[in-house]
Amino acid sequence: MSEDPSLEEPVSGHLEVEDVLRMTTQEPLTSGPENLSTAGDPITGDPEFLAAKEEPVTGHPEFLAAEEDRVTGDPEFLAAKEDPVTRDPEFLAAKNDPVTGDPKFLAAEEDPVTGDPEFLAAKEDPVTGDTEFLAAKNDPVTGDPKFLAAEEDPVTGDPEFLAAKEDPVTGDPKFLAAEEDPVTGDPEFLAAKKDPVTGDPKFLAAKEDPVTGDPEFLTAEEDPVTGDPEFLATEEDPVTGDSKFLAAKEDPVTGDPEFLAAKEDLVTGDPEFLGATEDPITGDPELLSAAEDPVTGDPKLLAATEEPVTGEPEALLTAEEKRTLSPGAPNSSLLQRILSFVTPISSLLQRILSPLTPNSERIRYPVVLHSCNSITVETAAERE
Repeated sequence: MSEDPSLEEPVSGHLEVEDVLRMTTQEPLTSGPENLSTAGDPITGDPEFLAAKEEPVTGHPEFLAAEEDRVTGDPEFLAAKEDPVTRDPEFLAAKNDPVTGDPKFLAAEEDPVTGDPEFLAAKEDPVTGDTEFLAAKNDPVTGDPKFLAAEEDPVTGDPEFLAAKEDPVTGDPKFLAAEEDPVTGDPEFLAAKKDPVTGDPKFLAAKEDPVTGDPEFLTAEEDPVTGDPEFLATEEDPVTGDSKFLAAKEDPVTGDPEFLAAKEDLVTGDPEFLGATEDPITGDPELLSAAEDPVTGDPKLLAATEEPVTGEPEALLTAEEKRTLSPGAPNSSLLQRILSFVTPISSLLQRILSPLTPNSERIRYPVVLHSCNSITVETAAERE
């Protein structure tokens, strides 16, 4: 019986030719970069990262050939052209570094700052000022007039910002299509026809006062400053210059001569000012019945029964009484009254004593006469 040659133990350290051929033709366990597809991105965990042909940050198409980890500082990383952290001078194969300002960074496909995967479609970086950013329609920061193609306000994050036709910051005249006031957040702001900040003349359709937040501001019928509930009935606002305020007859501020129809003093708030019968300055309760105004000099003030300035209750005498008074004698009125009693008494004494005394010996009692400017004393003889 013959033994099976395969069961024979090989000589130690000796390889048959067939063994060598079998080992050399066997598929190796590692065959270079193809095996990298089995690994993942050590940072993000992306299982296809190593299959990718470029570095997602720099866009370098040969990143995987690099033999250094830019995070760990593997000294063989220099196959990559430059490290954005270390500023290796061979990094220039990358198109542009937003940190260094390399002008060829546009080959990158993602904004390393915002993560926008279409950032490089924009031709300029609002941070670095790259002059090819003009593909974006308008930058609210730089004022580029073509930023409207962008789909989001980079400041507020409003995804419909560019639908707005005007920026309240930049004054773009097409902002009115916007549906919300980016300042107040009013969702119907653009229905308003005029912006009190920009002066857009169509704001009057607005439903709310952007300053006070009053949701019925435009339908309001009172002055938001004074609280007058009929303010809007007036046809012109002395503050704003509303041209219809002239229904009020006169403005005490502007002097409009037709303000007298107003029923209230805008200064004092007296609801019966125009029908009032007193002077709002002096408080004279009968000033309006007076025929002369001490302020204006109206010559009919004499109908008043009181001097509105001095308060003298009988100062407004008749013209005849005034003519009997001496202009320079402040007490002439009192003296005149005293003499009016003395004269009748002296006449009476004269008549009583006249029969008892001869004509030659008659006592010539003085008779006091008075006139408007002088006082004279006459004896009976002189009178005869």
